Amino acid sequence: MTKYYYGGDEVAGGWDRYFTMCNSLEVPWQADDRPSVKTFNTWRVKSPRGFAFVVQAQPLVVDTILALSNRGATSFTADFDEIWKATAERARALGAKAIVIATPFDFAPGPANRALIADFGRKAVETSKMPILWEATGMWSPEDAAELASTCGLTLVHDPFANFDTDEVNVYGKSGDAALIVNERGGARRNFDTDEMESLFDATRSFDRVFILLRGRYKWRHAREFKALLDFRE
Repeated sequence: MTKYYYGGDEVAGGWDRYFTMCNSLEVPWQADDRPSVKTFNTWRVKSPRGFAFVVQAQPLVVDTILALSNRGATSFTADFDEIWKATAERARALGAKAIVIATPFDFAPGPANRALIADFGRKAVETSKMPILWEATGMWSPEDAAELASTCGLTLVHDPFANFDTDEVNVYGKSGDAALIVNERGGARRNFDTDEMESLFDATRSFDRVFILLRGRYKWRHAREFKALLDFRE
């Protein structure tokens, strides 16, 4: 049976309300590195059994990848343990279920960058022993990024509604872990309805675990919708 982890990237209305609505939280990285590791330990202890924290990688990690990319590097030649240290500490304090890293638009899908992200992915997965969710923005096609991710152990973060065609929801892969972003649609009606949210279940029922990252203006509406569907199915 597929396990779904879904939630937003901030806590609205206090922890008690959040825990009744979502079973996951994507933890952003603040500019001043707060909250502290001690605070994260408190979050972990107070969270319900089975709650999942998904930790964003420290910006330093992405900055290092971009610096290597600008030099045409085909492998992650920086001191990985040192670059990854703060992210690993945060994940450990929270008992995180996954780490998410987003490469920016100017990290283009050329041969050198493909080799670079693959080498990084293998190191990150081996070191962390948990899913590393890769959000590939820019010119990467979902098919190409998914194929590359599968070769190095990364889990592609996929927008199932990117083409605004909710009759055909594509999620790449057939088993293991999947990661989806649900934001908002184009057009007059910006939020997704029950049928569209339910299509996510049909597209992901072959996976063991599915991480759903709810973002944008309608994330709480989508959280309530998804929770209602999940409760009904269970």
